[in-house]
Amino acid sequence: NARGKEAAVLEHLILCLLLTVVTIGALLNLIGVNWSEQKAGGGKVFGVLLDILKIAFEYTWKILWHLIQWLTWFLPELLKFLKDALKMLVVIRRGK
Repeated sequence: NARGKEAAVLEHLILCLLLTVVTIGALLNLIGVNWSEQKAGGGKVFGVLLDILKIAFEYTWKILWHLIQWLTWFLPELLKFLKDALKMLVVIRRGK
């Protein structure tokens, strides 16, 4: 079934993206913990880069979270609409 394969690929892609974001966040956390102890010794450029990466991760996570929440609301509504539209199409075709 082509639709089933497309859905499985999309699901796999979303899962991989989420795992990537979580992994990057965990790595940044580890680097951040180690870096905060050494930050006083200089090397402010790395600290700034790390802060930028942390902010990017936080916003990416928030955006993904809102996207997931929106999809959990939107997908059932969309599927219900498509199901109703398909039923109407079947009724129209049978009427001809």
